[in-house]
Amino acid sequence: MVTSKHFRYVKIDETKYWDRDFVRELGPKSKIIATYAYDVNERIYCTKDVPSYFLYYMGTELVPGRNLTNSELEEYKHLILDNEIYNDHAHFSPCSYIDQLTTHPVKLRKHTDYIGTVIQEYQENPW
Repeated sequence: MVTSKHFRYVKIDETKYWDRDFVRELGPKSKIIATYAYDVNERIYCTKDVPSYFLYYMGTELVPGRNLTNSELEEYKHLILDNEIYNDHAHFSPCSYIDQLTTHPVKLRKHTDYIGTVIQEYQENPW
């Protein structure tokens, strides 16, 4: 594995953006966490003075707050997957916000300068 020099990833708790009833069904302290990859060398100025990273959406993981049966777990995963299909989660986020979060280097099978390769490798083997 090769550690990328400029691609990193971050996991962001996005529970607050989901329907409260859906989250409540998952149990107390449940979380819905999205993974994003970005290029640390690519800073975009959406506004005059604030640099931003473009976050490429990789996927969502479910951390239930209670024990789920296999059928419940599959049902919730399908509901999350349906949401992923119909929503484009990629977006700009201020570098100052992302830099204060815990981020991780992307590990790849071989060096690449293309985000498409990073996305493909994530789909084959999520981080």
